[in-house]
Amino acid sequence: MKLAIALNIGFAVVALWLLLEVLFQNRAKLLWRVAAFTGFIAVATGVVTNELAFVIIGAAVFGIGQTRVTISHRKNYRAGWVIGQKKTRTRKRSVSGSAHLLTRIATWILPEEDRGRYFEEWHGELWDLAACSRHQQVAHALRILLCVWPTRRAVLTRRQRVVSGR
Repeated sequence: MKLAIALNIGFAVVALWLLLEVLFQNRAKLLWRVAAFTGFIAVATGVVTNELAFVIIGAAVFGIGQTRVTISHRKNYRAGWVIGQKKTRTRKRSVSGSAHLLTRIATWILPEEDRGRYFEEWHGELWDLAACSRHQQVAHALRILLCVWPTRRAVLTRRQRVVSGR
């Protein structure tokens, strides 16, 4: 009888710890924290009611959830939901239409075989600047447009050297 009381107290302490982890820890996704908590509750229920299926399924769910929580914690994840979390306004990331058009024009100046590669590279640079102002994005696209002629010459010169075998 004393062992059962001690076991139940132990289950209650661990369940409270896991519940607090679900509610207040932001270093893992809510899904994995809830999975660990639910799995543990299933194990505790299975032990108390002598249901082996609850224990096995609960142990599996707890193991998966707690493993994912640990991995998230080690990877320094910090975007999980918690109680009392202040909503932060994030600026919508997007690429300016003008910057996109200028980049597209710059790629048309290049030889046809190289357009896809350079468009992907330059468009990727614009997406790296997506959190910046539209003015900064357009300025970057203008720099690309100004440098496209030397780039075209270098690409064509390289191609001529390859063809002539130099």
